[in-house]
Amino acid sequence: MKYNKYVFYVLAFLQGLVFYSAVAMLYRLERGLSASQIGIIEGIHTILMVMLEVPWGYLGDRIGYKKTLLLCNLLFFISKLMFWQANSFFDFLAERLLLSVVISGISGCDIALLDNSIKPQERARVFGVYRMVDAFGCI
Repeated sequence: MKYNKYVFYVLAFLQGLVFYSAVAMLYRLERGLSASQIGIIEGIHTILMVMLEVPWGYLGDRIGYKKTLLLCNLLFFISKLMFWQANSFFDFLAERLLLSVVISGISGCDIALLDNSIKPQERARVFGVYRMVDAFGCI
């Protein structure tokens, strides 16, 4: 448990490395999608992500935060492989639907497990570093 915060720092940095985000729309356009299809996919992704927040929170409480995070990070990796191999509207939609499941599953469980792993007097510093590392990954 005492090393969890360091594992979370590494994971936050790696998940922040969304190196393809700047060219994802261009990639999708090159693969034959229109801008309106991309907008539809992103809209569905956002709606589903919000709808799954509460069910994932309940499931995370039931099966444990660690198992939930392991499952979601495995699915996160699979979604990146799906993005790389996608060639059609439905391929990209499937990738974003899986990503909706992943993001809503990770959201909250990461903070809850991290909070359970640290002393109360460390909270401000640990969460500050956690968010900082996540932001550095996005640069």
